[in-house]
Amino acid sequence: MIKYEEGDFFLNHRDTNMSNEIDGTHEYSCLIFCPYGEDYNTLEGGELMLKHPDGLYEIKFDPAIETRQGRFVMVIFSIDMYHEVLPIIKGSRYVFKKPLFVNKTSTKIVKTNEVDDLCDGGCIFLGGKGGDY
Repeated sequence: MIKYEEGDFFLNHRDTNMSNEIDGTHEYSCLIFCPYGEDYNTLEGGELMLKHPDGLYEIKFDPAIETRQGRFVMVIFSIDMYHEVLPIIKGSRYVFKKPLFVNKTSTKIVKTNEVDDLCDGGCIFLGGKGGDY
């Protein structure tokens, strides 16, 4: 679990490729934002900025919208996407981070409508390699 407090931020970067023979190819990162602690409803700032590697688009995601409601929210994105965390203005931001690996021998292409069914409205699936998203 990563805890960001007032003034904390994370500069623009791409995640390190952690591929290995046991787990497979590291292609995605998963972030689960948590409404944790007594002050979860006071979070301001700490937005996640996602940027296409070729500069085609930029997405500003504010996890406080969901965590203020007492809900967890998940974001999955390709490790080739640049991303950063804007400074925390007030409160604390709690997030679990997990690398997601793909086993090439059992890869299944997930279509957009299947992602919607899998996420049930509780996550965002952004970008990727080699699939029809």
